[in-house]
Amino acid sequence: MPDIDIIGINYTNSKIKLGNDKPINFEKDKEITFQIKRKEVKDNFNADFAITLNPTKKQKTDNRIRTSDWLLEIIKNQPNTRKWLNNSLKWLLEDTQYDSIFNLLE
Repeated sequence: MPDIDIIGINYTNSKIKLGNDKPINFEKDKEITFQIKRKEVKDNFNADFAITLNPTKKQKTDNRIRTSDWLLEIIKNQPNTRKWLNNSLKWLLEDTQYDSIFNLLE
């Protein structure tokens, strides 16, 4: 899928609330998509949500855009998710000094 970096599917038997700040209600058997950006997110992106390291002031109020802090809040106590996400986003670290995505965010 063009410009889609993560696809999440809720295989549980209930709705999941993702995050406390700007929460996403992740309905049972539904799919949500994310685009991950190191730089500014363009206004017209194909994913349901974007996660960026550097949101503009305007983007901080956009309900479709989340920050890296939002993502960290969700995965900080989920080691399997943390491992999966780190492996999935290794491409973001190309040409950087980092060996883990979490080194960029913490």
